[in-house]
Formats: sequence, C-alpha cells, structure tokens
Amino acid sequence: MMEKLGGSPPPLVKVSEDWLQWTINQVVSLILVVIFAHSGMIIIMGVYYLIFEVYHPITVAWHNAVSDTYTRHAIRDVFEGFLGGFAAQLAIWNHYKNTTMLDEQPNPVDRIEQFLRIPNLRQKRPVSGWQLAMSPILALLYGTPIVVAILSS
Repeated sequence: MMEKLGGSPPPLVKVSEDWLQWTINQVVSLILVVIFAHSGMIIIMGVYYLIFEVYHPITVAWHNAVSDTYTRHAIRDVFEGFLGGFAAQLAIWNHYKNTTMLDEQPNPVDRIEQFLRIPNLRQKRPVSGWQLAMSPILALLYGTPIVVAILSS
C-alpha cells in the first residue's frame, strides 16, 4: 500500500510530504521530551535523597566528602539534569530515523566503540538490552570532563 502512495508512512513524514502531520509530530515529540526529562529529573532526585540523605552515616560521609554546600548542590543539579535529559533521549530517540550516519564510514573512535559494543550512531545492528543498560554509565564517563570543567570554573 505504501508503494502506491509513495513517501513515508504518516508518523514519519517529511515536512515536504505533509507539513501538518510533520508539525504535529514535532509538537508531540517536544511535549514528550519535556515530560520525560522532568520525570527523569524527579526520579534522579528521589534516588539522590535515598542514597545520600536518608541513612545518617552516608549523609555525614557525603557532607564531609563535599563540605561546600554550593558544590554539593551543583553536583546534584548537574547530574539530575544530565540523567533527566538522558531519560528523555532514551524515550524519544529513533536510531533508524537518521540513516545518513549509518551510510558513513566509521571513524577510529566509532570502530573502538563498536568493538566494545558501546552504543554508536553508526552501528547497523539494533541496540541490545545490555547497551541500553550500560549507556547511562558510558554517558556519565563521556560527560565527566565537561562536568569537572563546569564545577571548577
């Protein structure tokens, strides 16, 4: 049926095919990103308080390890935003929508990531459950230099 109609199916339309459906898709995606990012931040806040604020010995150790209140809250805020945004990306990202990157030759970093089974935009196979589970940790490792630069300024 799609061959007769030509183009993409309605949920994946291009702006030149059906501008109204494309606009609706963009608005729905934006709303979902905001909802999932906010929900992700709230979940991370809850995890933070469960780990660092509920059990007194851990609270004391955390407050002694990072004695400056501003720095401690900045660390929490950065990771809440980072992991909340990460939750939104996991919910919204469509790996197969951007096919131009799949056609490009992988660079050396891409080849290393593919060898280590790290999620990569140029991998042709579907993302496995293990890759999804490890991706927040890998994203934190990749993002740590930026967080350190922000906190040290």
